[in-house]
Order: sequence, then C-alpha cells, then structure tokens
Amino acid sequence: MYYGGSPVIQKPPSPEIIPVIMNAYLTKLMMYHEIHRMSREGLSVSQICRVVLLNWRTVKNYLSMNERDFDQFMEKQSDRKKELLPYETFIKGRLEKYPDTSSGLKSSSATSLQYPLKLFSIT
Repeated sequence: MYYGGSPVIQKPPSPEIIPVIMNAYLTKLMMYHEIHRMSREGLSVSQICRVVLLNWRTVKNYLSMNERDFDQFMEKQSDRKKELLPYETFIKGRLEKYPDTSSGLKSSSATSLQYPLKLFSIT
C-alpha cells in the first residue's frame, strides 16, 4: 500500500517459500472459519478450545474478528520482522553437519534422545 511520501519497496518472497507462506495462511484461514462455525453451532469458547487445541484467548480473538479484521490481522502477521531469519542457514548447516542433534526443525522430541539425560547427580 502507498500512503504518500516515499514508496516502500518490498522484496518479493523467494519461490521456495511461497508454498510455506500460503500453507500457513490457508491453515489459519480454515481455523478462523472452523471456529466461527462451531460458535454458530452453540459450542462455548472452552469447548472450541478443546476441539481445535488453541488457547482460549486465541479463540476469543478469532471470534471477535469479522473477515475484514482477520485479513488485516493476517497482513500484519506477514509483515512482522523475523528475528532469527539471519541465522537460518547457519542453524540448518549445523543440523546437517551434526544429524544426531535434537531439534524442532527435524521434528524430534526430547524423549527420542539416544542417551539418558542426567539433570541432577545424587552424591
């Protein structure tokens, strides 16, 4: 959008990331409509939370928005600065170099470690 003054030129996303962006947007859009459908059917906020596995504040926030507000909300979300983006290639490189490392990117969990964790030593 242009509001006067100098125009802001944004670099378009790379072709590899477009499916990821669209997938995240469509997932949230479907969730928004599903929450509103359940509300129209008479489910309470806490019941909706249990079904969709979202925090009650998120559900209340989605219910308070109309479609126009939701589109504006999603636009603001996409414009947020990604603080860790400069480190993405470094982290992915380390994970490829050390494949036994547990990480969220590899969908590993702490319970799948191949060695026991010692958090406390009893002497």
